[in-house]
Amino acid sequence: MGAHNETAIFISLISVLLLGAVTLGAIAYLLARPFPPRLESSLCNPPMPISLSDPPPRRTNIPSPQWSLLLMAFLVAFVATLGSLFFSEIMKLEPCVLCWYQRIAMFPLVPILAIGLYSQDSGGIKYAMPLAGAGWLAAFYHWLLYSGYIPKGLQPCGKGPSCAEVSLELGGLVTIPMLSLASFSIIIILLLLATRKGGSQ
Repeated sequence: MGAHNETAIFISLISVLLLGAVTLGAIAYLLARPFPPRLESSLCNPPMPISLSDPPPRRTNIPSPQWSLLLMAFLVAFVATLGSLFFSEIMKLEPCVLCWYQRIAMFPLVPILAIGLYSQDSGGIKYAMPLAGAGWLAAFYHWLLYSGYIPKGLQPCGKGPSCAEVSLELGGLVTIPMLSLASFSIIIILLLLATRKGGSQ
């Protein structure tokens, strides 16, 4: 792949991902805004008596700083998912076994965080964190293998593309495992910050 084609593909990828991230961010912001209060009089709709047997109301609102951190984590996961699909479906780079492990950890983060954002429920953090941690471990091992710190004989890839073969290197430095490792690292940091913000309220 020539340097010119590589630069053009990289610019196209960044443009598509930024557009998707901005669009989803705007949609998430609009969905999270509180609906205007109803105009009906309280006399027309008297409050229902509360029974002792009724379950306590579930808390749905989360602090604004925590919601913003979850939104950023969602956008990182969404952009990483789009980038993964771009490499495999547009650039025709067949994912290896370690790539699939990272996809299994990354792809579910998008709906998990999206549901948490829409319902304003911070409980999604406890489901997202194990996936992000597992993906980080797979990405870190893949990066070590890619960089030559781990012998190629220890790669888990059997049939299919090699886990240690350099299929794409942007600027002579940025590789696909490095992008994946950076994405999982950012998501984990954002989730930890969101947990801390929620606990400090």
